[in-house]
Amino acid sequence: MARKAQRVGAKRHRFRVADFSGEYSFRFQGFGRRLAPGKNAFHLIGIGRLTLDGAGHLTGGQVSTICPITGGMDGMDHGAFGSRRFDLVGTYSINSYGVGTVTIDFKFHGTVVNKDTFAVVATSNSGASFWLISTAPQTGGGAPVEELVSGEAIRLA
Repeated sequence: MARKAQRVGAKRHRFRVADFSGEYSFRFQGFGRRLAPGKNAFHLIGIGRLTLDGAGHLTGGQVSTICPITGGMDGMDHGAFGSRRFDLVGTYSINSYGVGTVTIDFKFHGTVVNKDTFAVVATSNSGASFWLISTAPQTGGGAPVEELVSGEAIRLA
């Protein structure tokens, strides 16, 4: 007679948006390519801070740097090996399995210059950390951007 496998241990944690609140530090990196003619491929890397309010809203800031992969910096708006600071405003959601989305507007001097939606997954039962990947990068006007970014965020103690 076949025996059913039984799970030993605690019940599976059920995530809630409220599990994700507080101050987080994050880092990310990826690659992109400008869609306009003459705008080249680049490597993107950055760090930042987020405040999650436990109700699905976030604010924060980041510094990102780009570096050309080929063709120099022709058409790049950061300048050669340029860095920029962005203010971040957005929303987030999480399902009971710890998988969700984050949508962020990237503001430069008060103007939304980029937008992105990220797929996220919790990496701790307490909501203290999560991984993310970009899924819908756009310019501030809504045009698609060829970019792939991944990163992680960790709640500060």
